[in-house]
Amino acid sequence: MKRVTVILSLTMLFGCSAYLPNQHFTPHPLDIKVAAKPSQSPNIRALISITGIRRMDEEAGLPMSVEIRFRIENDSDQAISFNAKKMQLLSANLKAFDSPILDPAKDKFEISPRNNADWTALFPFPSGVRDGFDLKGLNLKWSFKSGENVITESATFERERYHDTHTDFRFHYGIGYGYPHRYCW
Repeated sequence: MKRVTVILSLTMLFGCSAYLPNQHFTPHPLDIKVAAKPSQSPNIRALISITGIRRMDEEAGLPMSVEIRFRIENDSDQAISFNAKKMQLLSANLKAFDSPILDPAKDKFEISPRNNADWTALFPFPSGVRDGFDLKGLNLKWSFKSGENVITESATFERERYHDTHTDFRFHYGIGYGYPHRYCW
């Protein structure tokens, strides 16, 4: 009996996720290869994943936002610079998100040859409200500089479609019972 109580207590304690449910975007991760110079074969790689839509976190002072994880790998012979504050995220109905909150908290990344950089960007909903944003798709635009060349890329992510059985309000007969699952306990 004590074991069941501990398991139920842990389930209730960790039952709330920092992310909204059923907000998964593909591809996961997106893999883009880019040439540092137009005449070269691709030697810069960007891996990007949309982690999810984060709930507002009052304790940490973070608004409701789209969380995106980045990894840039520089296999070229020269350093590249990346201004993360100039990234732009748009919803499917072309509404812009606010400027990103970055972790680590620095605006510019210098990536030396044969090296990489990882970071997380939180794109807040304007005024912390997601009303009016079509989240069927998201488009991310960013630029980086390699020598004198400025390279701009963009990527589109689509929300996964699924059948939510937890909000299917049908009556069931048998052992046990059904209940509609919501965000937290």
